[in-house]
Amino acid sequence: MSTRAHTDRSRALARGLHSSERLKFVLSCLQIFGLPLMMSLAFLLRWGVRGFWVGMAITCAVQGGVMTLVSLRLDWAAEANRARALVDLQALADMEAPASVKLEGDD
Repeated sequence: MSTRAHTDRSRALARGLHSSERLKFVLSCLQIFGLPLMMSLAFLLRWGVRGFWVGMAITCAVQGGVMTLVSLRLDWAAEANRARALVDLQALADMEAPASVKLEGDD
């Protein structure tokens, strides 16, 4: 995965979780679990580059599992209410736009 794709995925995850504690927990899977696993497979078991790739695949699976657990524990009703409030705020801000601004399609 490219660095840009990883950054985009992390930003999307941050927006979706809206909690730095949950985000740190999910993203820490790589540092806490993945890096030691990759190093162990590559150097202790002498798998070389294959050990890094297998370790990364296992780490992605673990990170996906952790994300699933975090998602299952979310209070979805509260998240829906928060999203509704954000949409309402955006609609209110759009209605307060200056009248002198000409929108596309206005003649």
